[in-house]
Amino acid sequence: MGGYLEYPEYKDSGVEWLDKIPAHWSHVRVKYVGNIRYGLGEPPPKLDDGLPIIRATDIYRGTIDGSRVQRVDPDKVPWSRKPELKANDILVVRSGAYTGDSAIVPEEWAGSVAGYDMVLTATTADPKYLAINLLSKHVLEGQIYLAKTRAAQPHLNAEELGSVVIAFPPLDEQQTIARFLDYKTAQIDALIAKKETLLAKLAEKHTALISQAVTKGLDPTVPLKPSGIEWLGDIPAHWDVAKLLYVSESIQTGPFGSQLHADEYIEGGTPIVNPADIYEGELLLNPRTTVTDEVVERLSRHKLQLGDIVLGRRGEIGRAGLVKEENVDWLCGSGSMRIRLRREKLEPTYLLSQFSIPKVAGYLTLQSVGSTMDNLSGSIVGRLHVLLPPLEEQNQISEAVQQIREEMLISSSRIQDAIAKLKEYRTALITNAVTGKIDVRDVKLP
Repeated sequence: MGGYLEYPEYKDSGVEWLDKIPAHWSHVRVKYVGNIRYGLGEPPPKLDDGLPIIRATDIYRGTIDGSRVQRVDPDKVPWSRKPELKANDILVVRSGAYTGDSAIVPEEWAGSVAGYDMVLTATTADPKYLAINLLSKHVLEGQIYLAKTRAAQPHLNAEELGSVVIAFPPLDEQQTIARFLDYKTAQIDALIAKKETLLAKLAEKHTALISQAVTKGLDPTVPLKPSGIEWLGDIPAHWDVAKLLYVSESIQTGPFGSQLHADEYIEGGTPIVNPADIYEGELLLNPRTTVTDEVVERLSRHKLQLGDIVLGRRGEIGRAGLVKEENVDWLCGSGSMRIRLRREKLEPTYLLSQFSIPKVAGYLTLQSVGSTMDNLSGSIVGRLHVLLPPLEEQNQISEAVQQIREEMLISSSRIQDAIAKLKEYRTALITNAVTGKIDVRDVKLP
């Protein structure tokens, strides 16, 4: 690995995936360097000022998230199961989506109790070195992944965890490797955090630029007037405002649940557009939610035409997509709504841009919360006030918005690529250090 030396001498480890290891290292199963026990099967009754219980949902990639940690009555804890946690114990998730994830217990959580987890206490290994190994790619994505997927539901037991094989240097070298990785991964994590902050700021900047273009136009010198709508504020003096109902040919919700059943979905049929199929103004094909010609005929009033807008009315309120040539004759789904505009009044691309700005999404969200079914109805959407610049100006704004989005995509892609490379480097650095592919014994740390 660039910048780091290899060990002077290697030997065959006898383990296929581990390959060669430094000549003075060995390899060992986890059960021979640590004790494994189970946490509590059932949590004791909750108590606001009780003991913290660390559950699987509180563990993520080496850290304990204290924001949702629950507390339980210490008098109801079955202490015979030895659930109490000490600093440097390692908690391992034993079932569910995050099976195999783990975290070392820091001082501030010592004295807590383990929930439905496993607890690994290092005996002849450095606990930090052991914890790093459990989160390394060759263990987490290799050995633990294979173990947890043997059952129908992801699950890991003490025998399987204990059978995990790790490379095993002398204790003082384990500590050196752990210190090195603590320092280096903290540096990398700081760089990733900076780039993620930059990505968020970039998104905020482009959202502001789009909002400005959509609600104020492209000419900053034009006079403004009050829109008469509190959440819209001032708009260019030559623009109009109208309720969406009055500039639409029709606003129609998708078929009721009783009209379209999940067992009618097939593969290779006509696509149904549900809210999950709307992304960044586009309608995506979901091959698992298509229907037969007979169903299409029955639901023909929900067919989509070129230029229609499909709006999600459940979940992420305000998610909207434009019907293009390839989407014609698809069907509007039950959780969606079709808006067909009077094109002499409002261009679909410009309405799509209006749906994307926070003010409109915020308004629709507030209205949906107040509705009976906690979603959008045709009448709610019809009452939405929309902006009506002259048609030529609508098209100019839509083109400008598209350019802003393309510029954002280019900039954000560069940052995301840099983040991905940093994460890859982090993973490789850990793997190379704990398998002896690089020698960090003489690396100087501050």
